Order: sequence, then C-alpha cells, then structure tokens
Amino acid sequence: MSRCIHGIDVASDVGVRAAQTCFRFLSSVTTIRFAAVTTTVIELVLGTWGQAAWAQEAQRFSITVPAITRTQPSSTTQLSIRVGPEKTVPKSSSIRIRGLPPVVAVSSGYAIAPGAWLVPLSAVPNLTIIVPVKVQEKSDVVINLVTEDGRVLAEARTVLVVAPISAAHAHHQPMLTTATVNPDIDPSPLAAISKGFDAFLAKRGLSNDQKDALSAEQKAEMFRLFLTWPQNPLEVEVTMRLTSESGVGTAIGTISVKNSEVLVAGRKEPALLLQPHLAGLRPGLYAFHVHENPNCGPALKDGIAVPGLAAGAHLWLSGIGQLSGTTFTSHLGDLPNLEVNADGTATKGVVAARLNLADVANRALMIHVSQDANSGRMACGRLN
Repeated sequence: MSRCIHGIDVASDVGVRAAQTCFRFLSSVTTIRFAAVTTTVIELVLGTWGQAAWAQEAQRFSITVPAITRTQPSSTTQLSIRVGPEKTVPKSSSIRIRGLPPVVAVSSGYAIAPGAWLVPLSAVPNLTIIVPVKVQEKSDVVINLVTEDGRVLAEARTVLVVAPISAAHAHHQPMLTTATVNPDIDPSPLAAISKGFDAFLAKRGLSNDQKDALSAEQKAEMFRLFLTWPQNPLEVEVTMRLTSESGVGTAIGTISVKNSEVLVAGRKEPALLLQPHLAGLRPGLYAFHVHENPNCGPALKDGIAVPGLAAGAHLWLSGIGQLSGTTFTSHLGDLPNLEVNADGTATKGVVAARLNLADVANRALMIHVSQDANSGRMACGRLN
C-alpha cells in the first residue's frame, strides 16, 4: 500500500527524497524560529540589564548646586558645584553647563555652543561666572556630569538671576570686585558679527520665515559653526584702550580680527588673523595675549586696584580628547609678540594658529607693558 506523508507518496524513491526535503525544511524553520525567539529574549535581558546598570551607575554620583545663583552685571561670581562621591567620580568625566545667557561665560573650559560649556573636573572648585555689563536676565541652567562619550551620570539645575544685587542678598554669593565699564564707550564686536551673520544668511537665500522656523538651539549652533568657519568673510574691529587704576582710558586704535588659514606641512589649518592699527606707543616688542574675561577694568589684589586685572588670566582651553580619552589643556591665549614700529605705530599682523572667532568671543585682548608675559597690563580691548 502506498503511504503518504503530508500528501507526498513515499512509495517511490522520488517520493522519499521529497519527503526528506520537506522534513529538513520544516526542521530548519523550527530552528530559525527558536533562534529568533532566543535572540529576542537575550536582547531583552541584556537591554534590561544595561538600563539597570546605567541607572545604578547614575545613582552612584550626585551634583549639588544652589537652587538660585545670583550675580550682577559687570561681575565675576563663584559658581558653586559639588560633585560626589569625590573618590569614585571618573577622572575623565567633565561638567557640562547649558542654558547660560549667550553673553555670559565661565572662567575655565571651552564653549561647545552659545550658552553651553564643557568644564574639566579639576576646574570646578574655582569655577566662576563672568557677566559683562548691562545684562539683566533670568535663565534655567542645567548642569550635567558627563563621561567622555557623552553619557550623563548626574544632573542638577540652578536658576541664574543676573540683576543688581541688593544688600539683603549680598551675603549669599561671593563676589569678586571688578570695575564697571561704560557699555556705550565702544561698539560690541559680537553684535556686529551677529548682524553680519543675518546678512550672510539672507545672501544665501534663507528667508525670514525659514529663519523664524529654526529653534533657538538650531540658530545658536549655526552661529557657532559660522564663528569657527575658516572662510567666514566677516571681520570685527576691537577698540584698544589704555588701562588704569580707575578704569579704561584713551583709545590707542583698533585691532581687526578675522578667521583665516595657514599652511602647515603643506596642509591648510585654521587660524585667527589679528591686524593692529595702533599708534602712540613706544617702539619695541610687547607681550600680547587673549585673556579670559571681556572686562578691561581694574580689580582688587591684596586690597590694591590693579589696571586691567578684571580681564582675568590668560586663556587656556581644556577638554577631553574624543579619540584618546585623555584630558588636555592648551595655552591658546599666548599670542606672538606685538611689534611697534619706530614711529610708534603697530601695523604688522599677528597670526594665532588653531584659534578662531568662537574661541575669542566674550574674551579680551591684552597688550602688556613689555615682552614679559607677567608684566603690567598696558592696553586692553573687549570682544564682548
């Protein structure tokens, strides 16, 4: 009698081979389905475990900040951030600050976008907020502890209030005394760049409706990229003024600042070109630097007003190497010496390799009284 399996006659060799093929197919389908189910289960288990492990890791660390951080225009204020437990925090992690007003800077680290900064852990204990003149604003600031690959380990929030501080609130925030600089003395270089940026977008065919459709974060990122672009066609004029114990004084000229490129080992590298147009100086070479704060006024040191001290220290940029994972610092504010001609004018351009407009925004240019980088501060200009 002929036997059939799933409708296949197995009485003949052909039928037997067909049946064997059918069994192998059904077996492989079952195996594939089992493997797929097994893989799905493993992924779910690993995903759940990974999320739990991340959550457990995030719970290991904490950031403590005041609920409200008060400061005032034309001041430098301590930003209190405590990260713990100190012994277990990864050394390669950093503090990311977002939500600052675009014109406000911090004393260490580097800007990753307008209002956003990345600060190495080593700089956190002495971190200060640098507020230029004529700023009154309230903003929600988000502070994260992040790993070198951008993972958030802890988060805290503070409300930054920039307003003239009354005597009742003065004891809540440590303030460093700085001079108030009249905001109307010189035009704002960054305001000029912003207007030029809008004009640049208009020339590229971006309508007002398209610009209005962009979010604040998108506009800020576009502006940041515009400042870093080596072919950026704009240049800004920074007014340089003599410093004194009572404030900024007579203007000695301007320095034009623009993005450029230099050839290094046969390849193009970004650079900043500073073209001085100065007069009335003694012939010779002078130490020339980018300083941290956009404030050219005096500040107190040991109870004595020091000209130009409100500009802070030389600019050091710090960060985490994305490829190597190592922490680095670079003395980018140390510029080549400024050369003054026999007739008291300075017209020779200065090239600052690796710098761009984004690096020097909300900083100050400083000319010292001699070639010694630690000598007195003779003239200063704000890139506010």
